[in-house]
Amino acid sequence: FTWAQNTADGSSAAYVVRGMSIPLDQVPSAEVEFSHNGTVVGSGTAAAAMGNPLTAVAWLANQLLDRGECLRAGQFVITGGLCAAVPFEPGDTVSATSGPAAVSVSRA
Repeated sequence: FTWAQNTADGSSAAYVVRGMSIPLDQVPSAEVEFSHNGTVVGSGTAAAAMGNPLTAVAWLANQLLDRGECLRAGQFVITGGLCAAVPFEPGDTVSATSGPAAVSVSRA
């Protein structure tokens, strides 16, 4: 995938699943395991997002501030993927597991 393709088709943010809240001090060590058609194809921790997703949100807030804008209460910020992307073809199923939470999506 190129950056242009990723942006054009929204492949990294076309669908987002929100899970349960975790304490802020546990955010960088939150883990995820990603499977494609039943085979684990990636894993990672939230630290993959600039060392800590909270750092990524602070960076965004500062960038917005430089433009006279700001984050507002209730906005949802996506800080980036924790695993490499895989093609999602018709008939495929992808799933992600993080602690006790799991989600699975199939493409018709």
